[in-house]
Amino acid sequence: MAATFRSTVGLAVVAASAQNVDRLVTTYRAARRAGRTLLIDLYAVAVAQATGRASIPQPGFPSLGVWIPQRQRVLVKEAAEFHRTDAVRPFRVFPEHLAADPGRYVVFTGSSSVRELIRNGGLAADGTLVWSMWSGYLNEPSGVGLQRLLAGADVPLVEHHTSGHASVADLRRMVQAINPGAVVPIHTEGAARFGRHFHNAVQHDDGEWWAA
Repeated sequence: MAATFRSTVGLAVVAASAQNVDRLVTTYRAARRAGRTLLIDLYAVAVAQATGRASIPQPGFPSLGVWIPQRQRVLVKEAAEFHRTDAVRPFRVFPEHLAADPGRYVVFTGSSSVRELIRNGGLAADGTLVWSMWSGYLNEPSGVGLQRLLAGADVPLVEHHTSGHASVADLRRMVQAINPGAVVPIHTEGAARFGRHFHNAVQHDDGEWWAA
């Protein structure tokens, strides 16, 4: 990531989920190594603060600012939760700042914000979109639409991703610590193999209603 940020002349955007806290930390470190300021949105701010760990990048960290996409600004207004924007006011970077000096920043946000970044002039042909999620999502309708959008703006797409899913050893440690009555695998293509590793594995189909 750091090498990609260094070789990018314009704005670098990382499309990733803020729920992957490790990816947020990685992106922050890479941005600093590349001499750039990382910008996160309000959702990433909330996730980072919810961890309760002062070591997770959040407003107040050096070379870290906050960019708020239009959709989040609307949600704040509709919910009258202005304390969210008030809390990050000293760290905000606005669209005009991105457009004026895009090479200074890395934006960490969801893929739904890419259109806005292109429209406001921050993300252009001299920029880069770093896809930092499972590559299979790019084959889904939303991913195909994103690639079409990027191609229309001549913005290159680069993939930098490592699986954030737990290993079998980590899953065993978690099950041992929780000691549940049943282990129900979800969000996995290997649900049928859980029985090899957990004596109390129970498989259910997507959409199936069941009671513990």
